[in-house]
Amino acid sequence: MKIEPEINPPWVYESHEDDKPRFDIDQIEYWLGSDNTLEEAIEIITAIANEEYSVKNLIKDLDLMFQKIKLEREWNEHRKLDEMIEALEYSVEWHTKQLEEKAIQLKALQQMKEGVE
Repeated sequence: MKIEPEINPPWVYESHEDDKPRFDIDQIEYWLGSDNTLEEAIEIITAIANEEYSVKNLIKDLDLMFQKIKLEREWNEHRKLDEMIEALEYSVEWHTKQLEEKAIQLKALQQMKEGVE
């Protein structure tokens, strides 16, 4: 199971600045996978060196992966918010019914009091 890196992902930058690295070691390690081996890393670097895999494609693949992570995080946040809204709606509904029942009881008590007087 992959664990998302706890770092500032590349999508937080409006644009890439030449003096800042586009990706850091944790992000690259995440992209390679937790079960990566030195051989896999060498294969990727070899493919880039032999122009079988361009640097532009590597950057594109990395950007796409981190955009996917961002969308998944946002989706999960929306789901959590939806669940919270649903719970709040249920709570409001339950408390409204309780207040209505208390209002009926209070009205009955007032009518009984008026009948005694």
